[in-house]
Formats: sequence, C-alpha cells, structure tokens
Amino acid sequence: MNQDTSPYRAGVCNIGTAEIRARRIAGWASAAVASIVWAALAAFDVGAAWYWVVALPAFGAAVGFVQARFHFCVNFGLRQVFNFDGLGSTTRVEDADEIRRDRRRSLELIAVSAVLAFAVAAAAVATA
Repeated sequence: MNQDTSPYRAGVCNIGTAEIRARRIAGWASAAVASIVWAALAAFDVGAAWYWVVALPAFGAAVGFVQARFHFCVNFGLRQVFNFDGLGSTTRVEDADEIRRDRRRSLELIAVSAVLAFAVAAAAVATA
C-alpha cells in the first residue's frame, strides 16, 4: 500500500499529526494517573509491594510518549493499518514485508515502554 506520495513508511512512521497529538495527550494523562497513584500509596502508607501497581499507568504513559516520539502507533502496526488523515480513519497495509516490519516495530516499542514502566515502578518501590 506504500506509495511514493504517502508519508507512511513501514516500521518507521504510520501516524500523522493528529494521531501523534492524541498519543502525547494520552501519555500526559497516564503520567498524571501514575503520579496520583504513587502519591495515594504514599499517603496511605502501604507496603512496598503495592507500589508495583504504579507500573500500569506508567506503561500507559510510556507507550503514549514513545508512540508520539517515534510517530508510530503500536496498535496500528499490529492491525496492519496507518493513518495520516486525522483521527478515526485508517488505510490498510497489504504488502507482507511492510506488515512484518510494522509488527516488529510495534513489539519493539511495546518492549521499550515496558522497560520504562518497570523503571518508574522500581523507583516508586524504592521510595516506599
């Protein structure tokens, strides 16, 4: 589906400006939730093991920021689509090699996000 005039590049870029903005907003919202959860855990003086729950919203924040930074939606990469036309519309990727590259990139960005979420949660546990 990749045409020379399309900004889509398999494994490199599958979202445009509106989608990037949406992921950045989701990243900030999830970061706020992670901060609130962390503060609530501290306020209720729970055991250190409970602080690992911060990893869940931290993962949401990480995946939002990582997708925005790399202009690549992991969900779109796994679903074989891309979008540069504003929110809500997608175009199907048909080429098998492009699908493979998009899936690989999606998994890489998920892994990076998981590492970042683990690091935030580990920092939270360390403060308990």
